Amino acid sequence: MLYSGVKKLTCLEDINIFSGCVQITNSGLYHIKRIFEKIPSLHKVSLGFNFSRHISDAGILHIIQGLRKIQSLKSFHFIIPACKEVTNLGLDHLSESLKNQTLLQSLKLGFYTCKKITDKGLQSLSHSLKKMTSLNDIDLDFTMCDEIGDGALQHIGEGLKELISLQNINFHFYDCKKITSNVFRYLGKGLEKKNFLKDLGIDLSE
Repeated sequence: MLYSGVKKLTCLEDINIFSGCVQITNSGLYHIKRIFEKIPSLHKVSLGFNFSRHISDAGILHIIQGLRKIQSLKSFHFIIPACKEVTNLGLDHLSESLKNQTLLQSLKLGFYTCKKITDKGLQSLSHSLKKMTSLNDIDLDFTMCDEIGDGALQHIGEGLKELISLQNINFHFYDCKKITSNVFRYLGKGLEKKNFLKDLGIDLSE
């Protein structure tokens, strides 16, 4: 129903879809993909699916396939907390797609309590960050992702080095028990030469 109505809105620039319904599945994300394919003019996409335990890497792949049709994306917010079936593979797919969004200015990713995400997943994201040179704002939330450690923040620090236009940075790694004080050294290297930075937030509390 949503697809049949929205697909005709070819001048639509912003789309926001948020749900707290635990029964949302990969099939639902497939229909969102079809919307993206019909509206390549989108500038801003915000998606949030709280505690949708049926969403997996396959659902993320649907979203990515739709994003490939959007050539002028400036803002992408994707929040999927506590999706137990999401793994590094889903984050790999997402990162690979985002690196081609060269106009992207705002990126917010929320994978908090996705227990299967590890340092390796953040390494893929780091490689893509290096390509997103138009980014002004970045917000990453991997709170209570138990398998994330210092290596993840080292990768992110490397990815930040090329992003000289950043104005706002917010990182949430609350209660990631494998993270140590070494992360400040890793992130510090990534923050060098950030002459336009206005806001910096790093949450590592337990």
